[in-house]
Amino acid sequence: MEQEKAGNVVFKKKRFNFVKFIIKILLLIVIVGAIYALYAFGLIKKEYIDIVMEKVAFLTALIKDETNAFKFILAMVVLILSNILLTFYLLTRKSGSPVSNLNLKSQMAKREKEVEKIMKTMREDNKEMRVKFSSVLLRYRELLSSLDKDEIIKLLFAVLEKSANCRKISIFLIDDVKKQIFMFNRWGGRVDKQLTIDINDKNAIAYCAKEGAPMNIWSEEKMIQELFQASPVECKVVTPLVKDKVTGVICVEQFKDDDFKLDEETRIIIQTTAKLAAISLDKANVFEMTTEELQSEKKFSAKQIEEKKALRNTFTKYTSPQVVDEIIKNPDMIKLGGKKSYITVLFSDIVGFTTYSEKYPPEKVVSILNQYLTAMTDVIMEFNGTLDKFVGDEIMAIWGAPVAHENSEELAVRCGFGMLKKLHELQKDWEDQGIEPFNIGIGINSGDMIVGNMGSPKRMDYTVIGDAVNTGARIESLTRQFQTSFIVSETTYLAVKDFVEAELLGKVSVKGKKSQVKVYKLLKLKE
Repeated sequence: MEQEKAGNVVFKKKRFNFVKFIIKILLLIVIVGAIYALYAFGLIKKEYIDIVMEKVAFLTALIKDETNAFKFILAMVVLILSNILLTFYLLTRKSGSPVSNLNLKSQMAKREKEVEKIMKTMREDNKEMRVKFSSVLLRYRELLSSLDKDEIIKLLFAVLEKSANCRKISIFLIDDVKKQIFMFNRWGGRVDKQLTIDINDKNAIAYCAKEGAPMNIWSEEKMIQELFQASPVECKVVTPLVKDKVTGVICVEQFKDDDFKLDEETRIIIQTTAKLAAISLDKANVFEMTTEELQSEKKFSAKQIEEKKALRNTFTKYTSPQVVDEIIKNPDMIKLGGKKSYITVLFSDIVGFTTYSEKYPPEKVVSILNQYLTAMTDVIMEFNGTLDKFVGDEIMAIWGAPVAHENSEELAVRCGFGMLKKLHELQKDWEDQGIEPFNIGIGINSGDMIVGNMGSPKRMDYTVIGDAVNTGARIESLTRQFQTSFIVSETTYLAVKDFVEAELLGKVSVKGKKSQVKVYKLLKLKE
């Protein structure tokens, strides 16, 4: 009986020791975990962890010694108290630590302010980019529509000065007869009319003119650096004026910022401006020659007739062949004025283009836009349309002028479906390239409009104006409201109803008109 009683006492003692051991282990785990949690939140430094771990090692030794239970408990109390005091000190002291005078809430508030500041900066940058992008497109439009050489040069300088931050720019033209390059004009300095450069000279301007290669002084190639050093005028960037052949060189002598280094965006603006300026200058020369010759009453020789054919081919690159035909037949067309005609007008633009343009760098947006506008222009020409103008991403085309069409509505509608088909092909290509595709809206109206040359003697556009034109533009804007791609007026629909499937959208109020307009959603061409 006594042995059994003694055995129970031993068993209970062992069980008590085991439980005590487990409690010690758990306490150590809690303490070590708390220490590392404080370190993770930045409340203590790594050096303090080393000190604590020495105490933990001491406690671990005490765990093994069952006779030192009192010492273990005392050391445990001291360790816990020291942790509390040190944590309080780190939270309240005023310097040195990563979280001086900051708790978690204040850190969060500070981070939120920093994020908001970054977002605000990004919004301002995007706004600035949109403004700059729109400004460049507007100047490009003016550059392409001008027929006066002096105005083209001024617009060229304005684009480079405003959009590329150029301070001093020179334009050199090539004299094919003398094989020389001479200074034609200059922005920010005096034109040196005595300066001539042999096209075979070893300098940046001559090399650019001869090879048609744009270059800049920041190139790492030794040959290019030597060419810039040998140039007769200070050069930072040289870009050729190219239209079928090199006709001149644009030389950027200075930028507004002396420490400026050419970036990709500025490089693209300079080269694009040079290409458009070359086209505009060539167009101005052709227009000047055509005006003088067409208004002359002299008979043309066989050689001159051949020259007229060449002239026709050249002019057709800039506007529709129909307009050229009318100019050849009727020289009075190039004078200011207009007449009333029955016209069908088509408007088209990109849905959400402003938002879309914010997703890509400006040079990428311009590349995508050029690809789209080129494809749409080809479709318009295919259906005998006259491209009226580009306004940013908007396209305006007309049928019925300068050459009258009995089926102008049908041609315009078939063109609209052709544009949607071509856009679908472009969307597939863009998706394959990882570019987000966009959609377009098309609106068509028919009616009496004033058509002819509008503007000034130095700069005129062959275009249409009138209430029916404005209605066409308003109808195109309805594509957003009805979430569809193709809407036409009742006048246009009645002329094409036999070969299209359509859905009546109803009568709608159109801005600028008192009476409502009946509009139709075009679905597809009938087979």
